[in-house]
Amino acid sequence: MSLHAGDAELSDTLTRAPRTFAPTLRGIDAALDAGMTVHLNAVVEQRNHDRLDEHVDLIAARFVDRPTPVRTVQYSQPSQYREAAMRPLGLVPMSAVGPPLARAAKRLLDAGVAVVVSGSCGFPPCLFAEVPELIQAVAAADFEGMDAASRRYAAPCDDCALRGGCIGVRREYLDAFGSDGLRPFAARPLHLGPDESRPVLRRR
Repeated sequence: MSLHAGDAELSDTLTRAPRTFAPTLRGIDAALDAGMTVHLNAVVEQRNHDRLDEHVDLIAARFVDRPTPVRTVQYSQPSQYREAAMRPLGLVPMSAVGPPLARAAKRLLDAGVAVVVSGSCGFPPCLFAEVPELIQAVAAADFEGMDAASRRYAAPCDDCALRGGCIGVRREYLDAFGSDGLRPFAARPLHLGPDESRPVLRRR
């Protein structure tokens, strides 16, 4: 289920669906009360990247301490907008989105919620060097052709020890910001092992 913000005003702005925030929360409550497994997705873009703490506050206060809690929160980059011209406006430099996203993800992990930040719409693993629990090795072969085809490597990626386990960044991002915020790994993160293993991020 999609939940992109921690308050109604921002949610309405992002979804362009006025007065749907409260019904969305009630829908999540109902699904959890029925014992359903619920995963939340939030698209992180220019208008909400610096308000992720509010997003975590809501999830932690409402959807964690209950018989059936939210299992996973996935943070994604924008893929498509209704108007194509909005897509570049929604992109955020990795140097700006990395710190608040890592902080929000760490808070959710500490609250016992699994977090996914990788994948075809995810973020490069170098944003999460300080939160190794979030780092997964992924490869282009793991995704459909179209998902991987839009990804490119920047110059800092050439010397990254995790390049074989990263599908790069979106072409649109490189066009807008170049290599801003991309920090190559000097060594492969130890928890991944030497064989491109894909650990599963589980509730703690």
